[in-house]
Amino acid sequence: MKQYVINQFHFYGAFIAGDNFDIHDNHSVNIYQGQQSPTNTPTASTATVENVTPIVEHAPCPFLVPDKLTELGLYSLEQFETMFREAAESDAKTLAAFLKKYRQMGVLDFKGMDKKQIFAELRACFPTMKRYSYSNFIYYF
Repeated sequence: MKQYVINQFHFYGAFIAGDNFDIHDNHSVNIYQGQQSPTNTPTASTATVENVTPIVEHAPCPFLVPDKLTELGLYSLEQFETMFREAAESDAKTLAAFLKKYRQMGVLDFKGMDKKQIFAELRACFPTMKRYSYSNFIYYF
């Protein structure tokens, strides 16, 4: 783990810039006031900008038309993606109803794919998708 020193407080873990640190009632934080920290304390990372791996840009849900979602103003991208994931994790009937509803509204575009391709793409994008057969999927979709 990386060590971060902030005003002589030592925090261990992966933190994001701008995190608010609350050390009260946190049993995983050691506070050393007026004394040296133990010598076996790991040192801070010496990573430079050149050797840091960039964060991969977020990939949207398959078939999503973000411009149409924004135009309708119904949900934020994050809200819609959460709803999409929840529908995928539900039963085939619920997912099919979700896909039909938002295809009709223009928020989803299947780009001419057939049902088998759509099913495969959904399985690839949502690894937590509820397991049911393709025939069950097409029965409702």
